[in-house]
Parts: sequence; structure tokens; C-alpha cells
Amino acid sequence: MKKVESLQGLNLHEDILEMLQPIFWRIVRGHYRELFIEENEHLVTGVGVSWSNLMHPTAKYINVSSIGEGDLLLQSLLKEVKPFNKVVSSCYESNIGSIQLLEKYDFQLFRKTYEVSYSIDEVVNNLSIIDGEIETAPLVEIQKDELLTEQLFRLLKKNYELTHLHNEASDFSWQEWRDMLYDDNPHLHFSKVVVQKGQVGGYIFIHPISKTECEIGWVGKSIEFPLVYVLKQQILELQAAGYTMVGFEIDTTDHFAFEFAEFLQLEQQKSWNSYRRKF
Repeated sequence: MKKVESLQGLNLHEDILEMLQPIFWRIVRGHYRELFIEENEHLVTGVGVSWSNLMHPTAKYINVSSIGEGDLLLQSLLKEVKPFNKVVSSCYESNIGSIQLLEKYDFQLFRKTYEVSYSIDEVVNNLSIIDGEIETAPLVEIQKDELLTEQLFRLLKKNYELTHLHNEASDFSWQEWRDMLYDDNPHLHFSKVVVQKGQVGGYIFIHPISKTECEIGWVGKSIEFPLVYVLKQQILELQAAGYTMVGFEIDTTDHFAFEFAEFLQLEQQKSWNSYRRKF
């Protein structure tokens, strides 16, 4: 086991290449803090990598991919934790070996994430039993009102922080949240905001991927109403506009987005599990 600067020129076991797929882009681009390898006769049989995230500055993120037990790689990644106060690692729920290794070193499950895609027609069918509606305004209209714009992004900031208490978010200003959202290219007409009595009460952002595919982005509210009312309106508009697929990313720690769990039948989907060890 040794620390290396990159994987360039190294011969990786084919199973390691497959294990690294979710984060291989990070290694290729050099977006990491530490990189450790295990070798057997000049063949890389294990890789340990760490990185940080500006959105969640108190956590050190790690990944261990090994055809063996991976203990030495994990131990190496746990040696230097400061200035962070926790170490976070994620894997699919089916990756029993990785989960057993993390639990062996006192990591605790704190979140499950579901990334699912459905046909628009299927979602429309599932939403057909929803009987209710709420008035919304498209994001393009909210942009024209400075007060509502500030309310919207202050609420987004607050809700994101409240749904990430297990891994604290950076204290960005509402203006920075606004800029981050617009950098992610939300659809200005399909993204909807609930406004009641001059106050922003909720939102669901839509992000196009192509002319026929889109993703549901940040979801949240400050008043009590079913968010699915907003979603149904958006899905029907997307269907009318020719979209055929819609994707969702839903965390169990996000009680707003998790309102969609039942009609999306998330219990039938595989999850991406996140574990943490506090220091």
C-alpha cells in the first residue's frame, strides 16, 4: 500500500475500474486530496481516495475500492482528518463488502438517496389520483420582483441547511444561492413558485437535460400544502411541451422531496447510501 500522485500509467484490475466508475471522473480531473493504492505484482488491486466539498466544508469524503478487504486503504484515509470533523463515504446498498468495511470502523448510515427516472406518461398516470391544486407563478415572473426573489432564495438557503443537519452546509448568502441555482440552468417557465399574500410559500425547480428529458431540482416550502400539487401542474406542462422523461434525486433526510416517495414507489428502488464517522 502506498500513496501516489495519480493513477496515470498504472495497470488497474478490471474489477477496480468497475468499482471506481461513480468517482472515476474525479480521479481523472485531479479533484482529490489523497490517493492511495494497493498492488499485487504491478497490478493495482485497491484504490483509496479522499476529497472535500465546498458545499459541505466540515466533511472529508472518502472512497475505498478494493478486491481485498480494504482495511489498510481505509486506515490510511482516516489518519489525517483535520480540519474536518467527520468522514463521509457512500456506496450502493447492494455493495455489501463496502458497507461491512465502513461499519467495522464505526461508520453510521445517515442518509439514503434515490436517483430514479420515469416516463412523463407514467408519472401523469400516477398523479391522476391527486385531487387538488395551488396557484403558482413561473420563475421568470418571480425574477421581476426583487422582494420575492430575495424571499425565494432565503427560503431555499434555509431549507437546504435544515435538510442537511447531518453534514452541515456552507453559510452562503442568499445571493450566492441565487447564483448557484441560475448556474444550474433552471427552466424559467416550468420552474414554479407558490406565492400567498405577498410571501413565497414554496418552490419546485425544473432543469432540462435535453429537448425531451428533464430533472426535478430543489424542492421546498414554508407553508403547509402538498408539494405534489405543484409537481402535477409542472408534469402536465412538461407533457404538453413534448417532454418524455423526468428524473428525481430524493434523499431520506429531505422531508420536502420525500413527500414524493409514495407515488414514486421508492421502496422498490435501489438506494445510494451515505455513512459518516464523527471525530
